[in-house]
Order: sequence, then structure tokens, then C-alpha cells
Amino acid sequence: MPIPKFMDAYNQKILGRGEAGIQDRLKWQWDLKADQAAACVQCEEECTQLLPIRDCLNHIASLPGDPS
Repeated sequence: MPIPKFMDAYNQKILGRGEAGIQDRLKWQWDLKADQAAACVQCEEECTQLLPIRDCLNHIASLPGDPS
């Protein structure tokens, strides 16, 4: 599970680029699909930064299909 790549994509939303920014980053930078984020099952317990990883990944997984 490439959690750092998904979190990098989620940061696009935080930076003001919205959900389209997430999808663009996943597609063009990481060659990932949003629905792949749903595969995370045990990440927050291991996160040394105490990030809400599951919430972020669930948000990504809920995005509509490929925008292009």
C-alpha cells in the first residue's frame, strides 16, 4: 500500500487544488487510481506522525472515477 503517495495526493486538496488536484496527482505523478486507497486496513496504528490516514484514504477512495 503506497500510503505516502496517497497522502501526497491528499495534500493537493489541503493546498487548495481540491479533489481534482488529488485525482490529477494520483494519475499523473503516481499512476494510481483513487479506489485503490480503500485497501488500507492497518496504517494509523503504525503512523509516527499520528495522521488521520484512514480518513484521508477513505476520502480519496470515495472520489468519482477517472476525470479524464
